[in-house]
Amino acid sequence: MPVHTPIYSMSADELKRLREYIDDNLAKGWIRESASQVASPTMWVPKKDGPDRLVVDYRKLNALTKKDRYPLPLATELRDRLGGATIFTKMDLRNGYHLIRMKEGEEWKTAFKTRYGLYEYQVMPFGLTNAPATFMRLMNNVLSQYLDTCCICYLDDILVYSNNKVQHIKDVSNILESLSKADLLCKPSKCEFHVTETEFLGFTVSSQGLKMSKDKVKAVLEWKQPTTIKEVQSFLGFVNFYRRFIKGYSGITTPLTTLTRKDQGSFEWTAKTQESFDTLKQAVAEEPILLTFDPEKEIIVETDSSDFAIGAVLSQPGQNGKYQPIAFYSRKLSPAELNYEIYDKELLAIVDAFREWRVYLEGSKYTVQVYTDHKNLVYFTTTKQLNRRQVRWSETMANYNFRISYVKGSENARADALSRKPEYQENKTYESYAIFKKDGESLVYNAPQLAATHLLEDNHLRKQIQSHYDKDATATRIRKTIEPGFTIENDTIYFHGKELQGHLQEYGKSVTSHE
Repeated sequence: MPVHTPIYSMSADELKRLREYIDDNLAKGWIRESASQVASPTMWVPKKDGPDRLVVDYRKLNALTKKDRYPLPLATELRDRLGGATIFTKMDLRNGYHLIRMKEGEEWKTAFKTRYGLYEYQVMPFGLTNAPATFMRLMNNVLSQYLDTCCICYLDDILVYSNNKVQHIKDVSNILESLSKADLLCKPSKCEFHVTETEFLGFTVSSQGLKMSKDKVKAVLEWKQPTTIKEVQSFLGFVNFYRRFIKGYSGITTPLTTLTRKDQGSFEWTAKTQESFDTLKQAVAEEPILLTFDPEKEIIVETDSSDFAIGAVLSQPGQNGKYQPIAFYSRKLSPAELNYEIYDKELLAIVDAFREWRVYLEGSKYTVQVYTDHKNLVYFTTTKQLNRRQVRWSETMANYNFRISYVKGSENARADALSRKPEYQENKTYESYAIFKKDGESLVYNAPQLAATHLLEDNHLRKQIQSHYDKDATATRIRKTIEPGFTIENDTIYFHGKELQGHLQEYGKSVTSHE
C-alpha cells in the first residue's frame, strides 16, 4: 500500500486553491479528515475545457486492487439493437462518480495527503481502477427499464433510438427524466438531439444500419504519396506484415519495390506506382486483413512515437492464430507536444491509443498487452514520482487493465511506420531551442542543442559563445532578470554553480566540433 509516498510540491496559488478544494468538499460531505496509515499524493493538473483539477495519484492502490469484472456493453451487439430505428439522440453525461458512496469502512483506502492534513473520500473519487465498472452498475440501474428497448448506455455515453419522431420525443423525455431523478446531468456541447445519423462507439449509426467508422482505417487510407525512397521503404515495411492476406501481393508491390532499387537512378512516381500504392492501402483497410473486434479474444496494442507524430495498431488473433489488425491510429504532434521529452512522447502514444479505442479496451476480458520500443515505459506504473502531465495520464490509464512490455524497434515496425508517414514531416522545422526548457515540472537540458562543461580552458571559444548570448531569447531574459538558480560572473551564465558553455542557435556546430 502507498505508505511513504511524498507530498508533491505546489505553488502559492495552487496551495490557495487546495485550501478552497478541501473546505468546499468538507462542506459537501465528499471528504473527511482521515487517520489512515496509508495515503496517496495529490497534484493539480490542467484540463483542456476548464480550470485545473486536483488529481490523486492512486497508482500504488490500483496495483493492489482486485479488478472488478462487471461486464460493459459490447459495441458488436449494436446492430441487433438498432434494427428499424430511424431517428437518434446521443447524450454525454457529466461524470457522476461523486454520486456513488464509498463502502462504509473502506474510505481509508482513498486517503490523500496534503500540506494541510490527511483526508479521505466518502464518495467515489476519480482515478480508481474499478470506478468505470462501478459507474456502469449505476447507469444500468438508472436506465434499466429502457435498456435495449429504446436506449443503449456505455458508461457516460447514451444513445436513444426510435422508429419515428413522435415516439422519439417520448423516449428522450423518459430518459432525461430518469437521469434527472438520479441527479445525473448532461454536457449540452457533447449531445445531439433528433438526428438521422451520428457517431457512437466507433460506428456510424443511421437508418441505413451500422457502418464501421472510417476513423478505424483513416491512418492508412489517408497515407500520403511517398516522395523519397526511404518513405516508400517505410510504407512497404508496414504493408509487408499483412502480405499473407493480400492476394497477388508480390505482383501488386512490384512497381514500388522496383522504385527502391539502387540501379533505378532518379526517383520517378508513375501511374503504375500510384495504382500499386492505392491498391495496397485499400487492401489493408478491408477484410480479410481487418478483423471485426471479438471481446472473447486477447488484445495487443503496438505504439510508437517519432519526433513529429505518434502511431498505434490494435490487433487480435485471426483464425490461424496469428495477430491481425482491428484498427490503425496516427496523428501529428501539436507544437506543444513536439517539445515533450522522448519518454512522454512514447507514453502519449499509449494514452492516445487507449482513448481512441476505449470502447474495445475498457473492461476487456483479458489484460491488454502493450508493446513499445521505449524500455523505460515498462516501469511507468511503479515510477515513484510523476510530473503533472504524467499524473493526468496515469488517471486515464487507471480505467484499463494493461501491461506494458518492451520490444526491439525492429519488431515494432507497424506502429513505427504510422508515426513516420510523409505528411507528418511536411513543413517540419527544427527549432534552435534555448539552453533549458520546462518539461512537466522539471527544468531539463535540450541535449541535442547544448554542449555543457564544468570547466572550459579555451578563452577564445568562451568569448565566441558569450557573444551569441544576445541572439538567444532565454539567455537574454536570464541576464536581465537573474532567474532563480542562475548567476552571472564575468559575463558567463551559471546554473546552480555550473558554467554553461553551449551553442546558442546557429553556433551549435562550432561547439560540437570543438568537443
